[in-house]
Amino acid sequence: MNRVLMFFLVVAVSRMLSAQPVDTTGLTNVSNLCYDEEYTEHIRIPGDLNTSTLTVLDKLKFLKKQYSQGHHEYINGNGHATHDRSFVSHENMFPKWYSPPSLLRNDETGVTSYFTTNNEYLTDGWTGGVVSTTQHGAYITDGETGQHYYQEDYSTLASQFYNEHDHLAQSIGFLYKSVFSAPDSTALGMMEHEGYQTTFEGNVITVQNTSKTLIWDLDRKVSVNQVLEGEKVVKTTHSYYTFQEAFGSYLIGRTVTVVPGTFENGDCFETVTETKYTNYAMNCNQSGIQRKDNQGISSFSGELSLHPNPGDNLLTLRFPSNDLSGTVILIDLSGNLAMQRKVAAQSNKYEIDVSDLPAGMYIVKMQQGDDILTSKFVKK
Repeated sequence: MNRVLMFFLVVAVSRMLSAQPVDTTGLTNVSNLCYDEEYTEHIRIPGDLNTSTLTVLDKLKFLKKQYSQGHHEYINGNGHATHDRSFVSHENMFPKWYSPPSLLRNDETGVTSYFTTNNEYLTDGWTGGVVSTTQHGAYITDGETGQHYYQEDYSTLASQFYNEHDHLAQSIGFLYKSVFSAPDSTALGMMEHEGYQTTFEGNVITVQNTSKTLIWDLDRKVSVNQVLEGEKVVKTTHSYYTFQEAFGSYLIGRTVTVVPGTFENGDCFETVTETKYTNYAMNCNQSGIQRKDNQGISSFSGELSLHPNPGDNLLTLRFPSNDLSGTVILIDLSGNLAMQRKVAAQSNKYEIDVSDLPAGMYIVKMQQGDDILTSKFVKK
């Protein structure tokens, strides 16, 4: 399965499996949504373990995997739903020879992966220097800008999922995927018709059959999705929702998934993944990279581009030109000012020597008059 189809299956199938209809009553129609995602994965040992009996592959399972991404969902200039995802940081997620795209964009044209970070293990620094096409898409280098990207078309099924998502996003906004919503009486009746058993205990709804148990706690705003094979639980996901005053809704704040597994020596472990969703904002402008729009015009769309990111020496900022001079500041995660620089008017590019900065994540703010652009930078 290609990653385009996988992306929409994660969104669409999760809705179907949870049997959560979209209750649009009182739902704020948000057509420009930003939020951050932090993902971690590790294994948990229920009891004692003799590590000397583990294979090399089993020992690799102890490596903690994590990444953080910035998300921006909006209606583009052609009137279609667009989802931009950009890595802020990642650890043990990819092999050393692979550099993930700086920006991954889903829109009506398919999925476009923009690559701005070179990899020393690859010809020309990116996968497109080694191969030109795959069974799903093509690696392309823009002749004018030199920009590297991978263009992947939707399969028939992925296109159907996108069109449904596009319709919902245009009609009720992007919150429908994130808001807490329990099944109503009509949905419960349909599930009972399909063989599910439904029970009510206080404000807790439980729906189950031989392969799945679904729970909605209406008071705590928690949902549970448990998958079974026979009498064995093979996957359990808890989703926790928090009230977002700016949106007037309970939006997904955290998911925790536990999957039991077995080492080669027969000992048991659990794979635990946790995803946190924070910093929800509407009418926002997430950081992006220079790109060509559908009319072939090179633009920054009011965004602050950082390259290379992560980086360890010279950081290049790209931004829209402005008649006013500006200021660039870097702030560490403790809120301390790490660096401040002046930028001349009529500039759209500025370079900063970051070699003396300690390794870590920084907030980069570019201010020109009343305009403020913000992005995140990882110093290696």
